[in-house]
Amino acid sequence: MNTADELRTIRHDAYEAGTLDRADGSKQEIFPHTLHPEDCDYVRDRVAELSPARTLEIGCATGLSTLALFEGCASAGCTPEHTIIDPYLRAGWGSASLVLLERTDLMEHITLDERESIVALGQYVGQDPKPSFDFAFIDGCHWFECALTDLWLTSRVLSPGGVIAIDDLWMPAIQRTLEYATGNLGLEVIAMRSRGGKDRIAFLKVANDASKRDWQFFKDFE
Repeated sequence: MNTADELRTIRHDAYEAGTLDRADGSKQEIFPHTLHPEDCDYVRDRVAELSPARTLEIGCATGLSTLALFEGCASAGCTPEHTIIDPYLRAGWGSASLVLLERTDLMEHITLDERESIVALGQYVGQDPKPSFDFAFIDGCHWFECALTDLWLTSRVLSPGGVIAIDDLWMPAIQRTLEYATGNLGLEVIAMRSRGGKDRIAFLKVANDASKRDWQFFKDFE
């Protein structure tokens, strides 16, 4: 796998350019579709601490968060098997993330799942045995129902002690998702990334088995 320094250089060069190459030769603007570079560094550092073996990413877009994830793993001396769920990699983003990632040797460690996340994750939950991930990064559809479903189903395929990061906490829909999940799904906030006076990314760990709740259990999240 590429070294951490090599991945950092590729990522920083992309941020400096402000655009990525699409498969048809046109340019894909990085912002506002990509993590701020400082937030990307934060994700990288947290991933390095976790040293995960199997990772999941919901919403890849430009692929720069993917590079940060692998950079963190490279710093920790591990090479994860990574799954990306994103139905818009080609039609929505012109394969810009794939063009970027193909400049590295990461693709042999990446499984692409180009289905809607509710379809892909629902199948994962129903598999026997079901996949088990150590770390997941959620940055997909930001409607409340999508974010909540992504977080709920992702928690079902997380290994014991695994961690989920969810992006864009400045958005009300993501805030409500986090409030519901911490009150009802047995997820515990273990770290929070803030920048510019706003919460940006929450890191959550499964603290207990939510399936063991009483059938009448519900904690209000308004």
